Amino acid sequence: MFTQASFDDYRVLKSQLSGGTMTTRSRVIPYALFVEPKLGRIGPNETDAASLGMAVRVVKLPVAGIPRAPTKAIRTGS
Repeated sequence: MFTQASFDDYRVLKSQLSGGTMTTRSRVIPYALFVEPKLGRIGPNETDAASLGMAVRVVKLPVAGIPRAPTKAIRTGS
């Protein structure tokens, strides 16, 4: 969880330094499990959201966009 939180802190800080308005208020911290296959999530899943009457937006991120992916690849040699 610390990797995801610190990456979000970086984006907020970068925004603030360039005159942006991003803050850490009301943010939801994503979580990830580094198992095979990888699992990450933020907020309720699709089924739970639908049962609560919430609009659902599914976002997928390529492995190249995951901050920890390059360090794990270097460490394991894969």
